[in-house]
Amino acid sequence: PIYNRMQNVYADQQTSYARLQTQLAQQNTQIAQLEADRQLALNLEPELSRLQNELDAAEKSYALYTDSLEKARIDRELDNSQISNIATIEEATYNPSRVFPKSLMMVLLALPLSLVVGALALYFFYLLDQRIHDGDKIESTFGVPVWTTLPDLEHAQDRSAALTSNLHRVYGILPLDQVDERGLTLGFTSVKDGAGVSFVIDRLAALLTEQGHKVRTENRAPARPGEIVLINAAGVSTNQEAFVLLRNADLILLVVRAKDTTVPMLEDTLHNLNTAFKKVDGVIINRRRFEVPENVLKFLKRIGSRG
Repeated sequence: PIYNRMQNVYADQQTSYARLQTQLAQQNTQIAQLEADRQLALNLEPELSRLQNELDAAEKSYALYTDSLEKARIDRELDNSQISNIATIEEATYNPSRVFPKSLMMVLLALPLSLVVGALALYFFYLLDQRIHDGDKIESTFGVPVWTTLPDLEHAQDRSAALTSNLHRVYGILPLDQVDERGLTLGFTSVKDGAGVSFVIDRLAALLTEQGHKVRTENRAPARPGEIVLINAAGVSTNQEAFVLLRNADLILLVVRAKDTTVPMLEDTLHNLNTAFKKVDGVIINRRRFEVPENVLKFLKRIGSRG
């Protein structure tokens, strides 16, 4: 009897196991189907969002269109009602003659107004121009004296006399009384290359030689008694060796090229030199060009001489 009962129990368990296996397969199938439906819903969500946005935009456009259509209908009815009440009083008149402004008056007013506007434009651009044209206001602004102003010789060969005169001004400022005792070293520098430092040194060396002084421009050795040394340390903003060359200079002169150097550039260079050497003895304005044309100056000079 026990064996039979055990067989019956085993058969029941086998039947339950088969039934559970069937249920497991069905549940796995349902899970797979639900997962596929969920993935399909996730894939359709962006499209549904886009369609919903298009639907909202279409509804707004339809509402605006309906409102505009209703306003257009109202305006049409109002226009029809107004047009129906219009009565022709007289024929339209047209006067082709010009009443105002008069052509002559416009011409007379345009001339002084154009002069005023042109003068204001020139003054405005003058305020915006930060280039250094001459030595005016340099000493009052930066506290450095302007030793001289050298004219531009590129377009006027007859200005050599003015150049020589201005170089004599530099010669008169130099402390020549110390040359016999311990010599004199002049350091010439500039904001950047091309300011004419070599030109100034060559012309000043020729002038000093003419006056009987012993001048040296090549060797970097300190000046000996009775000797004047001219040091070329151009381009202090880009040439780091310039500070080394200016270290033994008795006087430091900054050569500024007119119409090429701006006020911020000059201010920065003076600040660097004052920081390094505690001084800048003078400024030389080089290649200054007269704003008035040369022929106009000659004409005014002839008129003055005749007067």
